Amino acid sequence: MKNSLRRRLFPWFTLLSGVISMAMQSWLLSSINIRGLLPADHVASIVSLLLLIATLGACLFLLRKTVPAIAYEALFPRSPIAAGGTAIAAIGMILSAFSTDASGILGLLTPIFGTLAGGALFVTAYCRFRGLRPNFLLHCVVAVFFIVYTMVCCQKWGAVPQLPLYLLPLLALLFLMIATYYRTELDLLPKSSFQYVFFSQGALMCCLSSATHPQGLFYLSVSLWLATDFFVLPSAEQE
Repeated sequence: MKNSLRRRLFPWFTLLSGVISMAMQSWLLSSINIRGLLPADHVASIVSLLLLIATLGACLFLLRKTVPAIAYEALFPRSPIAAGGTAIAAIGMILSAFSTDASGILGLLTPIFGTLAGGALFVTAYCRFRGLRPNFLLHCVVAVFFIVYTMVCCQKWGAVPQLPLYLLPLLALLFLMIATYYRTELDLLPKSSFQYVFFSQGALMCCLSSATHPQGLFYLSVSLWLATDFFVLPSAEQE
């Protein structure tokens, strides 16, 4: 009974925290003055960080009894809903890759890797729709795109005078890079899903929080991917 309850409640805490943090971030951005600065120690920024800490803490608590490794098909069963969320994320990546104003070599690499990552996610969506196991190289390409996209965003954030203005979008990209790395490991070999679930839930919370920031459609599309990427979290004590 406790294990079943834990699995049912697990994703909803992250979604609720992300929605509340999204409202806080909207308030934060609306508080920018005519000089482009925020008031010191804005309460919205503090609340968002506390929600992130609570989300990660809840993940650690709810995942503490997961088994070391289970079959891939049990973690990622056939799911048309998850396939749809993955396809939406693919579209978001492609659109964001061509809409960013990157300079230098990143201006060339971003649309290339964005297109490759979007294509890889479309293939992954097909695999999820059919209940197939995707090649691990597909998520490798997505991880590389997140690295390139983070570098592009850092070019812009370098001119932003206050960290709270881009902290959650930055954390979202970092969590996405790490989560995709662990997803690649799960595609390749049987191992514990703990790391992937932990970092993907952190990414989901931060992506939802960043929906009101520039490139918000990108973060929303990735949020749909993470939120619909349903996985079973069996306990070490089998029901």
